[in-house]
Amino acid sequence: RALPAPGPAELPFDAAAIDVAYGLRALHALGAADAVRLLAELGRVVRSGGSVVLAVRGWAAMATDVAAGAVSGGRTTSLLRGMYRTGHHVLGEGDAPRAYMTLEWLMAAVQELFALERHLPARLPSGEDVVVLARR
Repeated sequence: RALPAPGPAELPFDAAAIDVAYGLRALHALGAADAVRLLAELGRVVRSGGSVVLAVRGWAAMATDVAAGAVSGGRTTSLLRGMYRTGHHVLGEGDAPRAYMTLEWLMAAVQELFALERHLPARLPSGEDVVVLARR
């Protein structure tokens, strides 16, 4: 069943109740701490051997957004610095924040719960990566 983005709250499922979770925009507006909490919650509800499929704004999405003018000027510099320093950076506030993360940051955040099953860089028209995680 489709659910609104939960943020850091608990998902309404029992532990290990889900075979596959799909998050098209699940991480797109979350700061690093909230993203880690959501990933941990997905680890709780997805059964061992199950999968999580995510769309992630990585380097290619950042380049697409800069080329389209969605990120410009000092915000581009801020984004590049944030991505290089920590692997995760959020631009904007209010109704339309944009969270970007590297695959390395994502995998470090989930390494105890998930293994990387598949990484499809810039697979979506927006330049977003598709990442498939396998629950350990």
